[in-house]
Amino acid sequence: MRHKVIPLLAEYFFEDWGKIAAVLGDLETHDRPIAGGFLNRSVLKAPPGLDNGEAMPRFRWDVREDGFDYARLLGS
Repeated sequence: MRHKVIPLLAEYFFEDWGKIAAVLGDLETHDRPIAGGFLNRSVLKAPPGLDNGEAMPRFRWDVREDGFDYARLLGS
């Protein structure tokens, strides 16, 4: 998954990690951090001067390092 499937999905979806997370079953609709089965999402803070609350939330995605959980992908 880490070296074949996830890089292939990243190429296919042009690095749109929200879509990649949706395919892997890791996407949630809220704006909080996510610890998914394959990907983790953390919320990035707005830069000083732009934190007036009107900006769309921005996220940082990374591949889990501690092993994968296939339960959501399998529908369990």
